[in-house]
Amino acid sequence: MPFLPMRMIRASGTANWPGSTASASRNWARRRTSASERDPEILRHSAVQGKTPLLAIGVEVEQCFFHCAKAFLRAHLWAHDSWPARDSLPSFACMLFDQIKPAGATVEDYERDIAEGNAARLY
Repeated sequence: MPFLPMRMIRASGTANWPGSTASASRNWARRRTSASERDPEILRHSAVQGKTPLLAIGVEVEQCFFHCAKAFLRAHLWAHDSWPARDSLPSFACMLFDQIKPAGATVEDYERDIAEGNAARLY
């Protein structure tokens, strides 16, 4: 299979570990080629709960660096007793509905669809 013209896509992200004040940022580049995205061997090794993904995205990390923990400590990020009560916050469905404002649907429809998806289509 011939490779498609390569296009460089650059992105960045942050990783946090629950209960830890450590965090790391990464800057990566992705070269877009259809051959690696649909390689059956790569997809087979990426299966979870018996479900094989339809697509794989490979990235090359260009930079990775750790951050100081002070912001996490000041924010009490992992101190559960400092968090607001869960029922005082809007649900994910409510926030999504508020942003999209879909015609012909209700927040309750979104709540139900998200709950069903989490239960039946997690993998």
